[in-house]
Amino acid sequence: GYVGADLVTAASEVLIVPGICLIITAALLFVCDRIPEGHKKPKQTSYANAFIIGICQGIATLPGLSRSGTTITACLDRKFAVKYSFIMSIPAILGAMVLQLKDIGSEALVRTDLIHYAVGMVVAAVVGYICIKAMLVIVKKRKFKFFSIYCLIVGIVSIIGYFVTA
Repeated sequence: GYVGADLVTAASEVLIVPGICLIITAALLFVCDRIPEGHKKPKQTSYANAFIIGICQGIATLPGLSRSGTTITACLDRKFAVKYSFIMSIPAILGAMVLQLKDIGSEALVRTDLIHYAVGMVVAAVVGYICIKAMLVIVKKRKFKFFSIYCLIVGIVSIIGYFVTA
């Protein structure tokens, strides 16, 4: 993600890229629902597996490309993949935060700012936990097709919107 940061920034400025990426997400989720589930355990994960999944996560920084959908499809064993995908997001989020710290500048943070940030972190943690639990239920029931259809429709609308406004 860091290597392609300029590409991701440029891609975010054009509506057609998120539209195409949403269609790719739809295809990945559609495929994910139809391929047989693997049975890999965490101890069986090799460095090569982790590298491939990490590359998928890096590519998924493109707007409209689902990070969790991409890594879940790459993992094949869905229940393990959900946990692994969300655990992998921790260093990615922390790394992005560290890289963005340089943009804060020399402005002093006041106490109310810190309180707002703390509340935001707590709310994000609670919502994240709920989302992980919901995702585990969706993965167990193999119900990606509804989200796949949604991504396809939004992707098509985005592409049409790009050409209408161009």
